Parts: sequence; structure tokens; C-alpha cells
Amino acid sequence: MPGRFFICMLLMVFGIFGYTQALAEEISPEAGTGKSSCYWSHEEKQAFDSMLRSFALYESLLDDIKEHEGYRITVHGENVQDLMNYLDEGFEAELAANIIEAYLQWVPELQEMAVIPCDGIPVLNNNDMQGLTCFHPDQNTIIFQRSYEDCYSKGDSYLFSVTLNHSLQCWRIKELHLEENSQQPLDHA
Repeated sequence: MPGRFFICMLLMVFGIFGYTQALAEEISPEAGTGKSSCYWSHEEKQAFDSMLRSFALYESLLDDIKEHEGYRITVHGENVQDLMNYLDEGFEAELAANIIEAYLQWVPELQEMAVIPCDGIPVLNNNDMQGLTCFHPDQNTIIFQRSYEDCYSKGDSYLFSVTLNHSLQCWRIKELHLEENSQQPLDHA
């Protein structure tokens, strides 16, 4: 009998440990943690795939160009409306308009849109999956976050957040935020 009691106690301890681990993965973004990729739901994985397609659209918009009279002309549209339609599959309208305004300019003499040479936004890909955390604050919103260290100087830390909204039967990027983490690394001296 004592052997069975001991085994039952071990199973109960491991069961409680597993339950608390599962609860820890569901902590809200306000608490500063989210679910790692190995715990994502089917819907969160769909949102991740949609996010990757959206970033591919963004890269294609700026990389698929033709050279014309010293300008890098995007091949995905001749005007703002064409480019809005192109980005519509992956970005909410306000963010698409902001991307176009920040990275493209109208060239009147060519009657086309040219890419402005400048730094762009961070672009996530499949290699980032393991470093992402995911929050699902409501049924129509998913937030992916990725931390970056030593970006601009040794010891700096930035948090990149991508908010997706589910509308019209698909996930689209609604907001992008890159902010410096205020937490300083611990000094182990």
C-alpha cells in the first residue's frame, strides 16, 4: 500500500506541475509573457503564416523594381491606389497608407512611384518563430513579439511587436511597434 500511495503522490505532483506550466503559458501580455511557438493554437499558427505573407508583400513592394532615369520604380503599381490594392491582402488600410507614404514617392515626370532609399522596418521570417511570443487578447487580435539585443549599440534591447487583426476572413497586420526595452541587463561584476 505505501508504494501505491507514493506513486499516486508523484503523479499528483507531476500533474500539478504540468497544470501550472500550462497556466504560465496563458499569462496575459500585461504580465509581460506570452505563449512560445510550441504552444500556439491552430488559429495563432494561421496568423503567423499570414504575417509572413504580409512581410513578403512588403519586401516585394520595395525590392521588385525597375531602374528608370535614376529612380527605383516599384513594379507593383503606378499610383497610391494601385499600391494600396497590392498591400490590402496583408495590411490594414491605415498601415498600408503609412508604408506607402514612408517608403515610396510619386515622381511626376515619370508618372510612377519610386522607392525612397532608407532603412525599413524589421521583417520577421520562419527563422524568428522560436524567438517569438504570442498574445491573443481577443478573438480578432493576435500580437507577436520579438526581442532584439545589441542592435545599435552593445547592451541595447528592443522589442518589436506586430499586431494582426482578423477581418474579412483573413489576418492582416494592423500595427508595428519597435520600442527600446527599459530594463537594463544585470551587472554580474
